[in-house]
Amino acid sequence: MNILIYLNQKNNYLSDYSKELLNIASNLTKNKDFNIYLVSLYSESLKNLKNDLKNWNIKKIFFILNKDNYYIYPTKISHILASLKKDLNIDVIIMGNSLFELDIAPYLSMRLEFDYIPNISSFFLENNQIIFDRLIYGTKALEKSTYNLKNLVCIFNNNINKNQPWKINANKYNNIPIDFIKYKSNENILYELKNRVLKKQKKHPLETSKIVIGVGKGIQNPENFQLIENLANILGAGIGVTRSVVDHGWRPEYEKIGQTGKIIKPDLYIAIGLSGAMQHIAGVKQARHILSINNNPNAEIFKYSDLGIVGDLFEIIPKLITYLNHL
Repeated sequence: MNILIYLNQKNNYLSDYSKELLNIASNLTKNKDFNIYLVSLYSESLKNLKNDLKNWNIKKIFFILNKDNYYIYPTKISHILASLKKDLNIDVIIMGNSLFELDIAPYLSMRLEFDYIPNISSFFLENNQIIFDRLIYGTKALEKSTYNLKNLVCIFNNNINKNQPWKINANKYNNIPIDFIKYKSNENILYELKNRVLKKQKKHPLETSKIVIGVGKGIQNPENFQLIENLANILGAGIGVTRSVVDHGWRPEYEKIGQTGKIIKPDLYIAIGLSGAMQHIAGVKQARHILSINNNPNAEIFKYSDLGIVGDLFEIIPKLITYLNHL
């Protein structure tokens, strides 16, 4: 049996999320006669990536070349992955939950007539089956399902293997072969790209920050985020928000934390003015410590907190900033 991993890799080093997907694939192949194949877009910055990948049992790497710098359409990537599936007799395809991969996976599932399983938040293996949990119905319910490890396209949430070391085992293949696939923009596209806007790179990305400040509707309006940004600058913290904040248009989509956003595992999560809805807790429950500030003593967030402060955030945060500035 064979597994294909699509890595949405952009740096010249393996991201933590890429390592996590490799760990997941290694878990799926543990004690089984599986082969792991890897696919990623190629750039000059990735030429040293092969050395990092020797920590996992990868049989072959496929790099997609885009020398003409075409826009990369998800439909086209799904076509490339579908071709590899037929050539390599792939049984399971796994990828992360970025917006780009969430576009690829449904097309790919349709092309191959594979089962599509998005938003996997936890899993374990039993015999030759995968048993997984995922939130459904707008995160109002938790689904537990069992599938055979056959004909699957799986989307895994990040940070689901919190305590697992990156290196699973030494590569049993002495030298990982590499093949190149040329990207051609000659497929009929169902839509036309009019514009691209690059998001501003954050100083402290949510995925890697040791301290994250989460903000809910209690902040009242977007102008009040300056208070949060002042605190974040002092602490060296990332800033994330709840779904309701994004829905109000106060902050960008990529700052959303939760089952439908990013799943994080900081050392300290500071929850400010948020209630603690189930879908948000799914994104922060792996934090080592949770500190909450809310003026409602019955807020759900306090059930998950190591320390809770009942009070007005507009009184507490300025005092906290003043105290930290005098340390």
